[in-house]
Amino acid sequence: MKKEFENFDDAEAFVLQLYGEDKWAIAAMQLEDKYIIQWVERKTYTSHDGNVHPDEVWVTKDGDLLLIQDIEAEHARNIIRMMLRQERTMKEKLSSLMDSISGIGDYLTSSDENTDGDDSGPEENTPEVPPNTVFH
Repeated sequence: MKKEFENFDDAEAFVLQLYGEDKWAIAAMQLEDKYIIQWVERKTYTSHDGNVHPDEVWVTKDGDLLLIQDIEAEHARNIIRMMLRQERTMKEKLSSLMDSISGIGDYLTSSDENTDGDDSGPEENTPEVPPNTVFH
């Protein structure tokens, strides 16, 4: 079900009324100068361990609200593909980040190791200051 509202206060009052019944899955969005509220009655499903849970919802890229059990098989497969692709991409980004952090740690560790007993360093490039020089 879907309903449009012209102002936020009316939309909020409607959503709070739905929340009070505790049986609706609700999606709300703002489009320019109007608010769109969508809601569907939650169904339940029984998991493999015998527990009963309220069904999850999926919001399509067009903003439609669907219960998972009402999604067609091909759409469900595409959702799973997208989720797995996002998971793989996030793992690759995390791996790259960890490699960068490791590289920084290696650099810092090697910098510390190179300064032990090594007299060369910034002092080589420091200009010689004549004696009795006063700095202000």
